[in-house]
Amino acid sequence: MVRQYVFLTSSSYSGSTLMAFMLGSHSRIATVGEARGIIREIKPSDYYCSCGQKYLLCSFWQEVELRMQTKMSDGFCMEALHTKFIPKSLNPLDKLQFQNLRLAPLEKLRDSLYRSSGKHRGYVNNIVAHCRALAESVTDICGKEIFFDTSKTPSAIIHLNKNLRVPFKVVFLMRDGRGVFNSFIKKKIPLPEDTIIKEWLRKNRQIERAIQGMPEVNVCTVLYEDLCREPEKTLKRICDFIGVDYEEGCLRFWDYEHHIVGNNMRLNVKRQIQPDERWRHTLTPQQLVCFERTAGKYNKRWGYG
Repeated sequence: MVRQYVFLTSSSYSGSTLMAFMLGSHSRIATVGEARGIIREIKPSDYYCSCGQKYLLCSFWQEVELRMQTKMSDGFCMEALHTKFIPKSLNPLDKLQFQNLRLAPLEKLRDSLYRSSGKHRGYVNNIVAHCRALAESVTDICGKEIFFDTSKTPSAIIHLNKNLRVPFKVVFLMRDGRGVFNSFIKKKIPLPEDTIIKEWLRKNRQIERAIQGMPEVNVCTVLYEDLCREPEKTLKRICDFIGVDYEEGCLRFWDYEHHIVGNNMRLNVKRQIQPDERWRHTLTPQQLVCFERTAGKYNKRWGYG
């Protein structure tokens, strides 16, 4: 039985996959990385688990599927985990349920109205039930008791915290926005550069709104750069937050078998733990000025000069 659900939230390219490998090596913490499942852009038949097996042929995930089928009355298949907090349809009312409204009072009012609707409340509760069943299945298979979910999505925090019925904590992983900006550019994400920066800013502000109402003892903020420069010290702080003793195996995560899903970082995580600060050499002066103009003040608030 899962005794605690720990949710990692962050913007993309902030080190969530690295943390999944680290904490997944702990004897009491189980993870599959992003509990949202495989990314939409890749066909399930072509997708690989981090263990090296094709996802649909991985014995671990086949066991997860068998257990989930016994837990969920509406069925379950590996190709669709039903754990994503996404609109039920393209209907404007359905789309509004998970939209970023940018203002905390508006989002609280929206959530209150949707909770009063049986249809929309039932839809959210079904997603939460799948999340809980997945956590139970994975922890049971691994013989562990704490589930670590690196799905990142801010909107999931509110619904899981209110409806999960399992002790719930959040790790907020922050990275220098210039590093995130550089990673997006390196991946050739087809978006204007100022849009990439604004999206990073919006995502982090949405995260801050989502955790605003949670008790401080249930939220732990971690800097990606601290995780890489002082991994043992930082992991000890995270383990203390979760309520487990630190284990040295977390720094030797390559010695353990993992079944991580999510982005392609899961297939090439390096053994050498060091921060990726290539942005210092690759971002042009014009790109740095663009970032500073849009998000420099927010970035400095986190200590990034």
